[in-house]
Amino acid sequence: MTVGAPPLREGNNAGGKASAWRAAFFLALAAVALYVYLRNHGLYPAVFADEWSYSRMSRLAPLAEAMVPSYLYLWLFSASNACGAGFLECVRVGNLAFYLAALPFVHGLARRHTSQGYARLLTVLVAAAPLNAYTMYFMPEATYWFGFSVLSWIMLTRDNWSTLATALAGGLVLGLMSLVKVHALFLLPALCLYLVYAGWQVDGAWTRGVTAALAASALAIAVKLALGWMLAGEAGLGLLGSFYQDNVSSGSTTLRLDLVEPILVSALGHLMALAVMFGVPLAILLHGMSTGALRRQAPAGRLHAYTLLMLGAAAGMAVFYTATLADRGPAEGMRLHLRYYDFVFPLLWLVAAASIGAAPAATGPARRWRWALAALMALLVLLAFARLPDYITRVVDGPEIAAINMRSTSGHVSAVLQLALLAAWAGGRAQAARLFVLVLLPVLVLVGQDRIASSASFHRNSQLGDRAGALVLESVPAAERGQLVVAGADPGVILRVLFHIDRADTAPLFLAPDQAVPRQGIAPATRWLLVIGNHAAPFAQAVRQTDEFTLLRLGADSPPPAPAGLH
Repeated sequence: MTVGAPPLREGNNAGGKASAWRAAFFLALAAVALYVYLRNHGLYPAVFADEWSYSRMSRLAPLAEAMVPSYLYLWLFSASNACGAGFLECVRVGNLAFYLAALPFVHGLARRHTSQGYARLLTVLVAAAPLNAYTMYFMPEATYWFGFSVLSWIMLTRDNWSTLATALAGGLVLGLMSLVKVHALFLLPALCLYLVYAGWQVDGAWTRGVTAALAASALAIAVKLALGWMLAGEAGLGLLGSFYQDNVSSGSTTLRLDLVEPILVSALGHLMALAVMFGVPLAILLHGMSTGALRRQAPAGRLHAYTLLMLGAAAGMAVFYTATLADRGPAEGMRLHLRYYDFVFPLLWLVAAASIGAAPAATGPARRWRWALAALMALLVLLAFARLPDYITRVVDGPEIAAINMRSTSGHVSAVLQLALLAAWAGGRAQAARLFVLVLLPVLVLVGQDRIASSASFHRNSQLGDRAGALVLESVPAAERGQLVVAGADPGVILRVLFHIDRADTAPLFLAPDQAVPRQGIAPATRWLLVIGNHAAPFAQAVRQTDEFTLLRLGADSPPPAPAGLH
């Protein structure tokens, strides 16, 4: 009995430590969830025209009239109508629920490729990642992120499934994702290439993977069309929806010679941003793909291939899309739309974590190749000091890079740390990946959350459109709000007003600066006119007036005007 006592106590201690770490893990996740909920609560809407469009399509109009084929997302979030005037808060809770629901899949994926400790750390960091900024908005990004997490878990952890079963499950999830954001269709070629590669890794034959890729494609398209038809009728049988189909029909997405320059400009901006944030995992990823991707049963082969294909497909789409907008003004071509692919970033983090403890190859060619890749990433980081500030970064476009100002401390610290870790990695120091995960990655997450908090703080204060919308809700009877026209020169303000009025039949009227409101632009059934800014409307009688906007009543029965400055 005496001999057996010490092991028993050691077992109890080990079990106690394991329980303590498990409790700390769940406590950290709960703390992050509470923080995000409190940060999001009470904010005014921020992103226009997106938030108004998704609110209108999901809550106020039939799904068949939706401009974008996000029918599953719109159907799910139409449930926010049950919350009445508090629908936006309910949407944010729903966003957060989907975001948190992805974390078990993130943990399972991380646990497949790294230790329990690192898997838990990565899961907490993903919960706190700048990606959670999208839970603030009436937009489908958080739901889409959940779908991608499930897809990645299926593709990278289900080793006991057959290639065909994995492909069918992936096709099903991707089909559902395409009904959340149509952008998922652009991931389908990447998924097919990955399935071909994964099939080859199983038995060295490509045919198994080709069959799986064809099955995944067929099921994804079938799910999209069948469920789209069930939700939206005949409108659901289109692949792209009216908004994107109009762009295709107009030729705006056709590859032209005049797109080459804006594509290169946009691509450079994205490459610099990625190098500043993720130079080390990108170098590890490229090194792994170039030295081990074609070795069967390579432990990290599937992770590297899947990450590179998904990142390449989604980032390539973002670059091309931005280039097509460049002719609308120089600012549009310089925006960095990371939100079209930042859902892949946690996979880059996992690439770094999975390489911890792996001994770098010491042979001459492999060592020189490491230095070449590190030099490429370092060159992009150094170039970012001079060129990245020329690009437009916003929280809604990419909260990760919006927090890193290359002319401020945040950018300098991130860049210097990245350069140091790249040099350490190229020199064969095994701790480079560990320091990225334990030091630089938490810094990026904290800096990102600080920037998001500043943005959220700004949206706690009412803006012109919020105040004008409140005036309408206070002054115009609910039954007559569909007989109102909102006129002004700033589309963003007008759409913000429409969001608060919350009627699908309230009409906008976009004017030039200082243009008088044209009587012929007002429908005969209109009874109310809200004018934002300085626009004369001599055919109507003012009911409420401030320095910012005027509410007018049309018709002879108009009440006398209220004194200025009531609102």
